[in-house]
Amino acid sequence: MVRYWILKSLNHGVIDREEVETEGERLRRNDPKLTVNECVLRAFNKIRPIASNGIEDIGLPPINPLIIPEIFMSLDTSMANFTVTVFNYTVGGMNNYDIKEFEYDPETMTYRFRIEFETIPMSGSVKVNGHIINVPIVGNAYANCAF
Repeated sequence: MVRYWILKSLNHGVIDREEVETEGERLRRNDPKLTVNECVLRAFNKIRPIASNGIEDIGLPPINPLIIPEIFMSLDTSMANFTVTVFNYTVGGMNNYDIKEFEYDPETMTYRFRIEFETIPMSGSVKVNGHIINVPIVGNAYANCAF
C-alpha cells in the first residue's frame, strides 16, 4: 500500500514540484544541501497523521485500520484443490512506520525504499473449502495474528 501511495503521489507531481513544504521550511529540488530522497523522507514523516485517515485526492484509503472487504485465493492442481476467502480483513498499525531509506532514480523512474513497521495486528473471518491429497479441508473461523 505504501508503494502504491508513493507511485500515485509521484504521478500527481508531489516530488516534481519545485517546492515542497516540510515543518515550516521550504525544500527546493535544486538545493545542494538537500536531495530529493531526503525531501521524500521528511515528507513521509510529516504526512503520517494525515495518511492515517486516508487522502482522497490521491486515492489512498485510511490505513489505520486498513480494511479489505474480501480476499480470495485458490489453488487448483491434481494434489491440492482449495479456495480460501477472508472477509473483513483488518490490518492495524500501518501508521506506525519508519522509512529508513528512500532512493529515486529519475532516469529510470524507479523507486527503492526500506520501511519498518512496529507490530502489525491482522484479523478476519476465514472460510476454507477443498482438499489436499484427497483429504477434505473445510472450515470457517475468525483468525487473529500479529507480525
